[in-house]
Amino acid sequence: MPVLPPVWCGIAVHAAPLTACRRRVSDEGQITPALVECGTPSRALLAFRPWLQAQQWPVGAMESPGVSWQPVSQVLSEAVEVGVAHSHAVRQRPGKTTAKRDAPWIAALLAPGVITPRCVPPPAMRALRALTRPRGVLGQTRTHAKNRVDKMLAHVTTN
Repeated sequence: MPVLPPVWCGIAVHAAPLTACRRRVSDEGQITPALVECGTPSRALLAFRPWLQAQQWPVGAMESPGVSWQPVSQVLSEAVEVGVAHSHAVRQRPGKTTAKRDAPWIAALLAPGVITPRCVPPPAMRALRALTRPRGVLGQTRTHAKNRVDKMLAHVTTN
């Protein structure tokens, strides 16, 4: 079991507000949580970073739904170590998921080491993938258009 520092954090990234649950272990072993909400635009994340540094938590985890985690990870990783977890690993909780309910859940999973971090490629590779992804989509679109034309022509020639 990995040994966590006395302060760690779970971050839930949803559509608009980002919710962070900071958990601190006192000398007596009591865990005190604190929830903080932050906007997801870069300006709000840059304002959120000093709060994180003031809390002195060196490690945190967040889920990776779609691509919404990428700007958050990019901005926050300059201040603290943020691990990105697979969504299926942290979505095992029953019931409706909201940012306020997910952040404490992620922080609770981080404590015993249940969350295994996702492999996040370095910035150069992410930039290359961002450039090549549209090319693949264009190829799929071209194939789809060709198939539609072939189908329409086959329909016209049979009638």
